[in-house]
Amino acid sequence: MRTIERWETVVYSKILKELFPRIQKDLEKIGELSFDVSTDVVLSCYLHGKVGGGKTIYAAQLYLAEKKKAYITGIDVNCLFYSVPVFFQDLKNVYQNNSSEKEFLNKFYETDLLIFDDLGVEKSSEWAWNILYLVLNYRYENLKKTIITSNLNLKELSEKLGDDRIPSRISRMCKIIEFKDSFTND
Repeated sequence: MRTIERWETVVYSKILKELFPRIQKDLEKIGELSFDVSTDVVLSCYLHGKVGGGKTIYAAQLYLAEKKKAYITGIDVNCLFYSVPVFFQDLKNVYQNNSSEKEFLNKFYETDLLIFDDLGVEKSSEWAWNILYLVLNYRYENLKKTIITSNLNLKELSEKLGDDRIPSRISRMCKIIEFKDSFTND
């Protein structure tokens, strides 16, 4: 039976292992968001602010909230938590290994919730940014939940890219949340 108690005692620890060990450790200290699975909804959002401000941990809490709601309601939900620099590295590997670009990108297009962590820290080519735009535009056009973390606000991101297309899509599909304080995990 799918209950909150079963989530807390059995399922939560399994889902937590889907995340990086550092994130697991921080979440073990601060716990889950206060989230009512019967009424609360995880929304697309752009989390930006200082390094160490807690954006990634908050995104991970939203990931867990989405998984919890899916578990309790019995709805199958695919969630993907991915670092943007790793996305670009994996994309590069697709070409080096003669793998299918379409197959690789489809998982980012079709997942129910995509979390892209650390947008803007990588150095990428215009071609790579165009691929990222395709992913974000697809998600925007198809109303797919997307959570993005960055140290850059949208204006700074636009300046880094020399282009407004990605920030424009983000501003249209996401709630913009600035993290002003530092996250402490003491």
